[in-house]
Amino acid sequence: LVAYWMMAMQGNFGLHILGTFLISLAAASTALLAACLVKDAKQAMEAAPGLFVPQILFAGFFIKMELIPVWMRWLQYICSLKWGMNILLHTEFKDVPGGPMLLEFNDVDEDYMWLYYLVLVLIAVGFRSLAAIALTRKAKAFYN
Repeated sequence: LVAYWMMAMQGNFGLHILGTFLISLAAASTALLAACLVKDAKQAMEAAPGLFVPQILFAGFFIKMELIPVWMRWLQYICSLKWGMNILLHTEFKDVPGGPMLLEFNDVDEDYMWLYYLVLVLIAVGFRSLAAIALTRKAKAFYN
């Protein structure tokens, strides 16, 4: 909360909080699914960089999608950071000088804002549902 004012952000405070919350929820859901798919906590910790480093690569902020091989581009659609970054970029830069150019450079389309929110919610719900299924299967195997 303090960072919003410390960095003199200009966007809607509520939308910043909502975007950050949805990014956190989706990231936690991703980690939960990974933890449910492995045998123990050590394996989950070892798998974490394999899950979260691609988030940075496929968000499109450091590396443009055009520079990523075509056969790997589909991964951007399951990376929550891409969708969350689109929300936060739009919230912060839509009304500032040079903002529309930045949004266009990062492939943020104002007409699809509803989709960005929806995808983050679907990632969170979908990954948590898959985690529940994985835990159910582990419990059945354990108790049978």
